[in-house]
Amino acid sequence: MGSKNEKVAKRYARALFDASQASDYEAVQAFLDKASKCWHKSGSLRAAMQLPTLSLDERSNLLDGVLSGVSKIPTETTEKLLKLLASANRVDTIPEISKFFSAYVREYLKLLSVEVISAHELSDAEKQAISAELTTKLAGQVVITWSVQPEQIGGLVMRVGDRMVDRSVLGALQDLKSHIV
Repeated sequence: MGSKNEKVAKRYARALFDASQASDYEAVQAFLDKASKCWHKSGSLRAAMQLPTLSLDERSNLLDGVLSGVSKIPTETTEKLLKLLASANRVDTIPEISKFFSAYVREYLKLLSVEVISAHELSDAEKQAISAELTTKLAGQVVITWSVQPEQIGGLVMRVGDRMVDRSVLGALQDLKSHIV
């Protein structure tokens, strides 16, 4: 894995996942996504949470006030996690906790996470066709993250877990270059 923060975040995400009810997963995930975006966008929140003069109660109240303004805190367990993060000075792990919690939910629901990279923005019809094809080929429900990388020139790159299928023009050119050189 990577940093110490990622290891800590994974433990917190697992604890939250285990302590949450399956019926709450969607609401908790939506809240964590919003909290993560709020953390990334708010430099003042990040700066304030690192002030050594802030007491535990002030830190907890600040975090609670900011995040409850973004979205209703969905469960008591989530609220307890936020207080724990504030008291342990680990609020900066919220984005990673969101990422790992989402992975645990996808695993629980047996959803396959697929990343599709194209050279240009795909139309809705193209996305639907690709989604239908992936659902059939992978024999399961897929959650697709779409992104655009113009340097691909054309075609698609698809990632499912640790497998990658590169059917882009750039990939073909790189493959050709490796055979020539």
